[in-house]
Amino acid sequence: QVVVSPIPGEFVEVGMGLCFGWFGGTVLCMLGSALAAWAIMLFVKKLGIRAVELFVPLEKINELKFINNEKKLSTFVFLLYMIPGTPKDPLIFFFGLTKIKISNFIVISTLARIPSIVTSTIGGEFLVNKNYLGAILLFAITGAVSVIGLLLYKKILEKLKSRTEKHKTKITKG
Repeated sequence: QVVVSPIPGEFVEVGMGLCFGWFGGTVLCMLGSALAAWAIMLFVKKLGIRAVELFVPLEKINELKFINNEKKLSTFVFLLYMIPGTPKDPLIFFFGLTKIKISNFIVISTLARIPSIVTSTIGGEFLVNKNYLGAILLFAITGAVSVIGLLLYKKILEKLKSRTEKHKTKITKG
């Protein structure tokens, strides 16, 4: 789910809940997410900006320059991965450009993903057990929380971008 980031991870997570139940699905999703994040971070740390540019234009990279604030980096990782609806998987490439240690990133981002993964795998288990009402309610609540999370993410991003505009320094090829 992480490597093919245009596909929302929730689909994979629901499928894992269908196949392995909520607990087994959660464990497998978390393990898969952690391993993929580790591989992407290693790739980006080794190749730098060139690796990220293969997937993301330089202009977009510069929009997220605020993530280089070392003092708040771990907090940013946790919040962005905890807020439902944020585009978590593509952010791994950006965080790979920062000074965060791969091991710290994996621990923080994996722990922050737990609520999202658990709700998705529970939804999958509800479906396999034909608890359609439970699944509909769970997905509706999760969808509403995700929309709110996405709006919050956009608001935070705009605020951070405006702060960064004041101290404009851009990443360049080199």
